[in-house]
Amino acid sequence: MTDITKEVIIAVVSRIRSQITEISNRIYFEPQQKTAFPYISYRFDVNDVPMKTVQGQEFIFTFSVFTQRESLSSSAIESASEITSKLYDAFDKNNDLTLTQGEVVCCNWDGFQRAIPEEDGRTVQMVTRFKIFATNSI
Repeated sequence: MTDITKEVIIAVVSRIRSQITEISNRIYFEPQQKTAFPYISYRFDVNDVPMKTVQGQEFIFTFSVFTQRESLSSSAIESASEITSKLYDAFDKNNDLTLTQGEVVCCNWDGFQRAIPEEDGRTVQMVTRFKIFATNSI
């Protein structure tokens, strides 16, 4: 993992913690068993983009928001939608993620979002993706 990759991951997790305070301590790459709801699990892919003067990388972050119905009157899908909307506000067209070894050039919603009801009938997973392009000086 390159230094810029570590920095982008730290910046992304920090942004979520500061913008979505109700889950600030429940952001996982690998969620543990019996994790409290709601929480976010993330995955990412990195593609190198060669350029003449800088090294660029495209990051595709996939966030899975897990929520659970608390009672008969609460809606897990509404809660998941609210958190996903906050992710959108935190990342789409916000190129101001702080990096010390490089610069975020663009950060955009991928256009993908999907709600997945879990088998237990109480839990919903909502998946959404963002693309982040960052450069690192050679």
